[in-house]
Amino acid sequence: MASRGCPFQCVFCSKCVYGSQVRYKSPETVMMELRQFRRMGMKEIFFQDDTLNLNHSWFNEILDRILFEKLDLAFKASFRANAKLVTPELLAKAKKAGFWLIFYGVESGNQEMLDRMHKGLKVDEIARAFSLTHAAGVKTEASFIIGLPWETEETIEDSWRFYQRLKPFWAGFSIATPFPGTQFYLEAQRNDLIIEKDFDNFFPDRCVIRTYSMDNKSIGAAATLINQKIRVRNIRNLLFCPSRMRWAVRRYLDFRSTGAVAGD
Repeated sequence: MASRGCPFQCVFCSKCVYGSQVRYKSPETVMMELRQFRRMGMKEIFFQDDTLNLNHSWFNEILDRILFEKLDLAFKASFRANAKLVTPELLAKAKKAGFWLIFYGVESGNQEMLDRMHKGLKVDEIARAFSLTHAAGVKTEASFIIGLPWETEETIEDSWRFYQRLKPFWAGFSIATPFPGTQFYLEAQRNDLIIEKDFDNFFPDRCVIRTYSMDNKSIGAAATLINQKIRVRNIRNLLFCPSRMRWAVRRYLDFRSTGAVAGD
């Protein structure tokens, strides 16, 4: 993690640990860690920052240092899709520095759902980010959420069609979990949408909520069906990219051990 904290206000996200104020490590500190990882024999690094592309001047300095030192590492990272944060120039430099995959939290293909979850994004901005990332030769990962209080069968269908439009290299649809302290939790609690009261039973692949128009079984069934369809495309993409097969196996094993839906 080169930075901590996220200034955005998505209703489903728990920020009880890192908070809303973003704190950055210095580029030199980041490089010191990367050099150490390289000496340890690591070949690929995942930047787990909430939004690595939030501060362009800071991120550009890190990219310049990576390019200058020729670390010969592969990188993955999470980006925000906002138009002012995703530029062809930044993507081209990231590609040159070794970034091969960018993770985007798409969440929904329905604009009203994005607005209700306070995502701060437009559907067209997300589509633009994927288009620019692909044009730069960088692969994409798309994460969607099913089951927020306003979800309907129609909004789920919108998300499915949007996934097909985006054509990510890897993707997954997660079931919404009402983490205590989030606006999502408060909304669901006020309206008696939480059907499981024991937090020990809260898992990403288990539906513990209902929406205003769907029961938990319908939400779970929709997520299962879509992920089965997506898995076919994920595997097909890997067949045309055998160098990333090891990455996919690790993702699958992580999923099996933690219960997290692929794409989280």
